[in-house]
Amino acid sequence: MSNYIIFLFSIFMCFSIQSNSQVILKTIVDSRSSSNIIVNLINDVRANNGLQKLTEIQALNNAAEYHGKYLYKLLPYFNSKNDFANFMKKLIDGTPQGHFENVDVKDHKEILKPTGRAALFTKGDTLVAECAQVLFSYNKISKNDTQKIFENYMNSIDHKEILMLKSMLKSVDRDGTKNFVTIKEIGSTTLEVEFENSNEFKFMYVNVILVR
Repeated sequence: MSNYIIFLFSIFMCFSIQSNSQVILKTIVDSRSSSNIIVNLINDVRANNGLQKLTEIQALNNAAEYHGKYLYKLLPYFNSKNDFANFMKKLIDGTPQGHFENVDVKDHKEILKPTGRAALFTKGDTLVAECAQVLFSYNKISKNDTQKIFENYMNSIDHKEILMLKSMLKSVDRDGTKNFVTIKEIGSTTLEVEFENSNEFKFMYVNVILVR
């Protein structure tokens, strides 16, 4: 039933949000150095908590980038960054709406859930957990901005719980036995997006992390 509700919501949003021509994308840079720093910081915290360090793999990087592109392409459909942020905070089945690609944006093939996006690039298990974050600035991304992204994750109970996962529930047998999969891998992207004529900001940093 819940999937059916999401589908109806998706159709409604496709016809109710119009692109705002006042916000124009100028350049997009994939900041691998920022992504690598964040992954290393996460692994340091995991090690300090007795958890296995995660191996970064390109397939998950690609899946993270796919959703990152959706998030920055979505911004011009709103009148302000606050409208965009409020939209992201709305919940679908208890999950922030920003994790669902449920708006028909130009030049992007929407895939509703993180598991579906992971399936595009990964072989085998596509069970993933996702974190996403957007920051706005007047300046190009710096080490301080990268540190801020990491700290924001660590200061959020829900995000930190995902990044510190030891295992995830994969299935439940008929007899009630729960089957878990060990978390071993991570993917991350940090996109630096520059806008041509926004009065509120000049740059947007989009970071997406997937673990499995």
